[in-house]
Amino acid sequence: MPALVLGPILRYADPNEATVWVETDEACEVEVLEQSTKTFCVAGHHYAILILEGLEAGSDYPYSVKLDGLLAWPERGMRQGLIRTPPVKTTSASLSGTCRVAVPTNRRTRFPRKTILKGGRSIHWRPPDTDGRHG
Repeated sequence: MPALVLGPILRYADPNEATVWVETDEACEVEVLEQSTKTFCVAGHHYAILILEGLEAGSDYPYSVKLDGLLAWPERGMRQGLIRTPPVKTTSASLSGTCRVAVPTNRRTRFPRKTILKGGRSIHWRPPDTDGRHG
């Protein structure tokens, strides 16, 4: 009987679709919100990426994960997952970055930082240097 190794992880949601990712311990059929796909294997690991289409904008979708038709998540006593699609007229911002310095330096550089909380994680951001370099 297959089991979850990692996930489910909600990787993306727009007004009409969402993407959920899981890793399982063996090949199987994965189902979320009555949409299913088979796992694929990479280096002995079994993954599934479900693109859940036909969702309604601005709606909440409680969900569970079935593996080969049997409930695998949430386990007893755990809270059920929730996919929340944004309304159609939403402006959103995306922020990405790295902790690595792109230019060599032999001194410890201190940057003014602003902390943004996003999804329970803190993201540190600083404006670009005035000379156009990013460090």
